[in-house]
Amino acid sequence: MYLKYEMLEEKLASRMDAMFSVKNALIEVNPGKVLVPPRYRALGQRILDLEVRPDDVWAVAYPRTGSTWTLEMVWCIMNNLDFDAARSTLINMRSPIVELTALFGNDNGEVTDTISDSVGLVEAMPSPRCVRSHMPLQLLPRQLTSVKHDSLWKR
Repeated sequence: MYLKYEMLEEKLASRMDAMFSVKNALIEVNPGKVLVPPRYRALGQRILDLEVRPDDVWAVAYPRTGSTWTLEMVWCIMNNLDFDAARSTLINMRSPIVELTALFGNDNGEVTDTISDSVGLVEAMPSPRCVRSHMPLQLLPRQLTSVKHDSLWKR
């Protein structure tokens, strides 16, 4: 399956541009008619093709529903309650949001300095991995539905 990207209708595009104070702030990706920042084009297919490992834990949830807090606990359990490591390593490095790079398209600060390629970060992580996403199922790795792994779905 390949993703299809389209520009927004002019009326909606104008509203989104005004809301985000950026020209061409969002585009539409299909399947799903999901609005994403234009930088998602560089990540979308890579996310679909991402290898899902049998010992992965994926937390997929709407934003602001507790996925960070949940994966803090899961990561600590998976790492023998190593609170020192948890304190010394950013959550976005221990349990990255796979699409994060696309969300910080205009950031020239700490986030993009630390995580310039969120998909590459997930690919390079040693097993077992804790991975987060706020994307709908049709934009997540295809293997998520075929490889046996642990998932936490909050919808």
